[in-house]
Amino acid sequence: LHIAPTTSNRTGETTTSYAYDTASKSVTLKYNDGNGANQAGTIAKIDLSGLADQIKDGYSFSTDAKGNVVGNHAVTAVGNGKTVSYAAGDNLTVKQDIDATTGEHTYTYALSNDIKVGKDGKDGIDGKIGVNGKDGSSVVINGKDGSIGLNGKDGKDGLTIRGEKGQDGVDGKNGTNGITRIVYEDHNHDKHEVATLDDGMKYAG
Repeated sequence: LHIAPTTSNRTGETTTSYAYDTASKSVTLKYNDGNGANQAGTIAKIDLSGLADQIKDGYSFSTDAKGNVVGNHAVTAVGNGKTVSYAAGDNLTVKQDIDATTGEHTYTYALSNDIKVGKDGKDGIDGKIGVNGKDGSSVVINGKDGSIGLNGKDGKDGLTIRGEKGQDGVDGKNGTNGITRIVYEDHNHDKHEVATLDDGMKYAG
């Protein structure tokens, strides 16, 4: 016995098409004998009623957060038919590219053009941003006066850099129009002004 093919060139052989019965959720197969004649009453039924449940119940997909994690995280199963989204946090962007030919998805993360660090300052409170090294060095940007504080290894050799109205340049008039200069303050709190090309050359004999 064999299942009749969909097409046949043999004389007297019948062919049968098999379709899924949505009511009974099954497929009924009829058999032909070796000569291709259909055998009445000889059938086989394939029950597919539990197939969808087997596919659904056999589905397994979980997600978790790794690396520099913020907040709580745990391995969590993604339900059938649910979507996992890729989100960009502060100062980041995420771009989705789908190849129309291959169907492959690419998600690219990048830094935003505008980067904001920390929270907005509160009224009456000056904000600052600090970066500390493991050896005691640090860099601090102070919102109070717009200065930048630098400390060397173990917090030594520190200085503060800010902009101030300094000494006149070569074309300036004393006491009238001092130019804006970069001023740094060393660890002894002594101020030093940075010279520029506008100062020219001075000679003394």
